[in-house]
Amino acid sequence: MRKWAVPVALLVVAIGGVGVAFVGARGDDDDDGGAAGSATSTTMATGGMDIAAPDGWTDVPLPTLGFGLAVPPGWEATRLDAEGLASTSQASPVVPGFVEAAHAAAQSGALVYAAGVDTVGRVTDLKVLAEALDSGITDAAGLQAYALQLVSSASLSPTVEVVPDTAQPTVEARFQATAQRSVEGADDGSTEAITAEVTERMVLSPRGVIYTMIVTSEDPATHDDVANQVFSTLTFPANPQ
Repeated sequence: MRKWAVPVALLVVAIGGVGVAFVGARGDDDDDGGAAGSATSTTMATGGMDIAAPDGWTDVPLPTLGFGLAVPPGWEATRLDAEGLASTSQASPVVPGFVEAAHAAAQSGALVYAAGVDTVGRVTDLKVLAEALDSGITDAAGLQAYALQLVSSASLSPTVEVVPDTAQPTVEARFQATAQRSVEGADDGSTEAITAEVTERMVLSPRGVIYTMIVTSEDPATHDDVANQVFSTLTFPANPQ
């Protein structure tokens, strides 16, 4: 059983690396869209998912993983399987440290990693994990109890609240985490302390899989709005298997 996540993906944002972007065009292929650099693809399968997102956002349909979502303009995203991770080394860098952060997210068990950087270099990122394939949980109360069990064994103890008015049972925790990151441009290995804003949302999918979405940000002023918008794009296939 995984402890309530203290995200590690943001902690390497200043190392410098390469990224890979999913693109939002829809098509008829049977497989999930792969990592596609910055070029636009017209062959991304949607698995019957109609992803609702703000104008300009990029659709990331992943039917074989059981979900889809969208990310804000300028964000990069990759699946964290071998193919997706390999593709990150072939793309042009946009988000600093993207490749290292993606590998760290993969090591934590995440399925997808996405990140964006603002005009002053502050990074916001997203990890998506599948917590339990056959949890036996059927409602929000059961999901909250499950999440509270994870919290009880974690070093951080955020409050876990049921999110009202959602299509699927959903719970959420909001907290801060302090960590060290590399100083951009420093050649001596210098680090600096950062305070990361974190929101972790658990959603019980129609086929019983618990998905966790973790948004981590260096910008407290925009964190809640961005996290809520990203969370609201989570979509499940119309005919779950």
